[in-house]
Amino acid sequence: MLRLRLALLLTAALLATAHAAFAAEGIAPSAEEAKPLQAGAALPEASIVTPDGEAKSLNEALGGKPTALVFYRGGWCPYCTQHLAGLKDAEAELKELGFQIVGITPESPERIAETVKDKELGYTILSDGKLEAAKAFGLAFDLGAVTAVAYTAYGATLPERALPVPAVYLVAADGTLVFAHAEADYKKRLSNEDLLAAARKAAAPKADAAPEE
Repeated sequence: MLRLRLALLLTAALLATAHAAFAAEGIAPSAEEAKPLQAGAALPEASIVTPDGEAKSLNEALGGKPTALVFYRGGWCPYCTQHLAGLKDAEAELKELGFQIVGITPESPERIAETVKDKELGYTILSDGKLEAAKAFGLAFDLGAVTAVAYTAYGATLPERALPVPAVYLVAADGTLVFAHAEADYKKRLSNEDLLAAARKAAAPKADAAPEE
């Protein structure tokens, strides 16, 4: 009994050390403990890979255009692909409001191309294979050994045993995050209605300052 207790204590200590190590590297111990960037923050620096395999900064990849930036787990995740496909219904109005849609995922450009073809997506998806963007946005979290094994068997790409919390940001032309939505429960996604409402608000002309008396 004593040996069992000691073994459990040792296991708990090792897990705590592993969690601390992940947190120190910008990876939260769990999705619930991730600390996503909020509206008002600036677009962080991160290196990504474009569909044609070219490494660029995220800022360069967005081209200074207002953007609906969508973080997702991968094409292996049915909740993600359903969300990506559903965004097509909002794409026309987003464009009218001045926003491009850009997806971002840990998967390789080759895997991304499969998702784009399968779901007939007309917008760009960037590869965040080193999780630089996910970490910079505070979205990266540790899956844990058991879940990581299960997800890998399911076809997931898991750099550093981690994934991003699914999230949607509206990025202004100057790089300011004007809207932020992140949900630890991967089954829950931002609706097109809420995304479009946020985009309309962000695109609306700012009221003129009150004249001085």
